[in-house]
Amino acid sequence: MAKQLKRLMAQELDTNLKNIDSFILFSYDRITSEQAQAMRRSLREKNIRIKALKNTVAGIAFKNCYSKNMESMLKGSVAMIYGGESPVDTAKAILEYAKKFNKFIQIKGGYLNGQLLSAQDIESLSK
Repeated sequence: MAKQLKRLMAQELDTNLKNIDSFILFSYDRITSEQAQAMRRSLREKNIRIKALKNTVAGIAFKNCYSKNMESMLKGSVAMIYGGESPVDTAKAILEYAKKFNKFIQIKGGYLNGQLLSAQDIESLSK
């Protein structure tokens, strides 16, 4: 992909991230498109959104927007979940799907109040 196109995609993601104060990153290997659509539909009812990420573009955007290096979390097929009534609700929702789809969804980490979160932090947040 051309560097100019990656920069434009990163700028667009930057713009979207400015309105997001917390999010969770997760991998979604091997879930079917039907399962993914059902999950999106269910989460949308709770005002929770999912955005699939291009890792290189997301790494640039996260660094620009949050001054954080999240490249270690951006390996494989990664998506971002955000929104909902609170970060706790978002964490509960994605952990519910992680259990439902067993090993097909893996929590990578996240961001909340200027801090990077580990998968363990997100599990603690959900309780």
